[in-house]
Amino acid sequence: MDIRWARLDDDATWENLRKEIAPRRDIESLNAILTQLRELGAKSVVIEARYYDRDFSAEFSAFYSKVFTPYSKSCRRFHFFNVDLSAVLAGAPTQIAAKLEEISEHHDYLGFIVVRPIEHAPIGRAVMGAPKSPPDSHSDILVRSRFDTHVLGATLSVVGAPFTQQDSRIAACAQASIWMACRHFFSRHGGPWISTAYITDAASKPTDHVLSSALPAGSAGLTVDNMLRALRAAGREPLIYGAQFDQASQHFAWPAAMQPHTVIDRYIDSGIPVIIGLLPWQPNVTIWHAVTAVGHNVGAKLHPTSPSGTHTRADFCQYFLVNDDQRGIGLRMPLRPGLPHEQTPYSIKDVVYLIIPLPSKVYIPAESAERLAWDFLDRYCTEWPALRQAYQSKLGASAMMGDDFVQAKTGKKIVARTYLTYGWRYRQRMIKNTCSDTIKEVALKAHLPRYVWVTEFGTESSFSHVDGDAIRVLAHAVSDATSSNFEEARCIVHAPGFIWHWRHDGNAQPYARSVDVMYLISDDHAYKMKVRGK
Repeated sequence: MDIRWARLDDDATWENLRKEIAPRRDIESLNAILTQLRELGAKSVVIEARYYDRDFSAEFSAFYSKVFTPYSKSCRRFHFFNVDLSAVLAGAPTQIAAKLEEISEHHDYLGFIVVRPIEHAPIGRAVMGAPKSPPDSHSDILVRSRFDTHVLGATLSVVGAPFTQQDSRIAACAQASIWMACRHFFSRHGGPWISTAYITDAASKPTDHVLSSALPAGSAGLTVDNMLRALRAAGREPLIYGAQFDQASQHFAWPAAMQPHTVIDRYIDSGIPVIIGLLPWQPNVTIWHAVTAVGHNVGAKLHPTSPSGTHTRADFCQYFLVNDDQRGIGLRMPLRPGLPHEQTPYSIKDVVYLIIPLPSKVYIPAESAERLAWDFLDRYCTEWPALRQAYQSKLGASAMMGDDFVQAKTGKKIVARTYLTYGWRYRQRMIKNTCSDTIKEVALKAHLPRYVWVTEFGTESSFSHVDGDAIRVLAHAVSDATSSNFEEARCIVHAPGFIWHWRHDGNAQPYARSVDVMYLISDDHAYKMKVRGK
């Protein structure tokens, strides 16, 4: 039959499944995916024996249809469930479709794998939910979107980050990393649908000696310039960060003020995938590699990394979750020495460049927005004694909150977390938050741009929770991400007892003069941080 199902209840059934997908090769990424599905409790698989995949059709047209060896165009698709489907699939067609959709609604549909008819690289596409978390931590896929599949008359949905395996004919790891980023934008934001064949074509205009060093062109990989061309052709505004090569030590090193883990975390916390370039991490590894960061694993303990004492949310991270086309989905890449390399042979110390595929109209990078927020916080702490004395009779309980906050700032106990969001979504979140009504009033009436950077401030203790719902924010700043001038980027700043609002008037003289209005908050208190997806 074109559609059949099987139980996954012991080692033998899982081994049979592995051999059905890759009968003559041991595929590391496939083994990792099947291991994660077992950890997630998969009990059944539905197999579509004939499935025509749009991605492989593009690859087939670009290469496989042109070679002498005959290749099939037909793929297979495997759907995984953490329930036994024997009773479900024994019913009438109407009942089967209804039951499968009910299973999907209860999040018992774990995801799918599209298997290409090429034995050296069978995984064409795959999407799975969040992996299991190690003890005393929480793993979260932050770059996630909803993917719908249709089988047996039912529409099934899974939320995750898309994955593909390089086939070394049409694409290498660079194309696979770009594909994983762009497919997320297609699914989440309605961006263009692009294939790996399109990525290679876009990267080769103009061509260069690296692309022409292999046949087909680009099959051996892309340079950073090639990758930037492809992302720009896909409608993104790529921003690149790179380590500096030290001639004395003959090693790459990142500036002390810009560590790669802080850069990565700000962007993936914004739902933006980060393409990570890796140096050869072992003596026997000779080529560079690219993976896509899609999430993080957070613990409850802060590990300071900034020499200036300005802690960030990234200092609570233990691992980044990366999609590695050669190794699997949501793999844990260690961020500190001593953490086990259970799933990746490389770590944060092997990162040499980062590519951020930003949306257009974002002209201020994340670290600049965070620096602007810290600068205003410094100003607030300096002026706090005068503010407290001038408004002591009206501050009420907010006075003590301000005293504690300034003391924490002096003791270098403040933690910042910066992310990009839509202006309207920031407003929506604040109105539904547990903050003071004064903050809600300002957020409600403020004129905000399409994209804003939000920097949330808390203390080390208020951020020391694995569960994001338990974290509390004491201050925050909103910056215009579409501004080209840092002074004009200020929109809203809240610190204990006060909130400031900048109104930009293009008709004022001089042009775009901003006027800040200060509001006093007598009932200020901590409130919830933004939790992605809630």
